[in-house]
Amino acid sequence: MVEALISAGLAVITGIIALNNRVNGRIDQANHRISQVDRRIDALELGVVRDFVPKRELTEAIAKMEMHMIRIEDKLDAMLRPISRKDDDD
Repeated sequence: MVEALISAGLAVITGIIALNNRVNGRIDQANHRISQVDRRIDALELGVVRDFVPKRELTEAIAKMEMHMIRIEDKLDAMLRPISRKDDDD
């Protein structure tokens, strides 16, 4: 009888240990997946911050570009004025 109880007790303890190992294995897998997702989110956040342009800087860049375009238009107008005067004279 005592031998049967010892065998049953060892079987229960072995079962609990096996169950504990299995649960810990799943927890480790979940932690690994969470770590991977966390790394991917961190990389995304870093990319957004690195590529982000503040509105003020964008407005300044567009204003500079517009000023360059106006200068180019003025130069083209100056180049075309002599041509249009010749056509008017004819």
